[in-house]
Amino acid sequence: MPKAAAATARVFTSSVGVPHENRHTLVALLNQRLADAADLHSQVKWAHWNVKGSDFIQLHELFDAIATRLEDSIDSLAERVTTLGGIANGTVRETAAQSGLKEASRQRPARLGEGIRRPRRSHHHGPLHATHPRTGQRPLVPRSPHPRLIFPL
Repeated sequence: MPKAAAATARVFTSSVGVPHENRHTLVALLNQRLADAADLHSQVKWAHWNVKGSDFIQLHELFDAIATRLEDSIDSLAERVTTLGGIANGTVRETAAQSGLKEASRQRPARLGEGIRRPRRSHHHGPLHATHPRTGQRPLVPRSPHPRLIFPL
């Protein structure tokens, strides 16, 4: 946590049964988490706005759901800060200055499943037969005598 955050955290009187010195430390820690959560929210929304490709709708909805959950967490953190008598530092400038998160890559949006080994077709171009991700061996699955028929597992 940056020293500036602990030094500048203001704490007002509160009816919460936590000693003043402890509330001061808690407010600084919660404001640091608030900055991280707000930064993560902005990066998730960026991914939500910029997703492309064949998995567009699934990723678009996934990122939107994550952003919604983050909004609830951000609100909860800010309310805890104020309950302890502190001031919730959640503006964009404060978030950018205090966040400990690394910046997301702006080269291109991440694609779900990138780097995952795809199933390969058998020699007769029949149904797809996946290989084990570590050993590379095919599972013991009955093969169809006809290339267009797929046996249920």
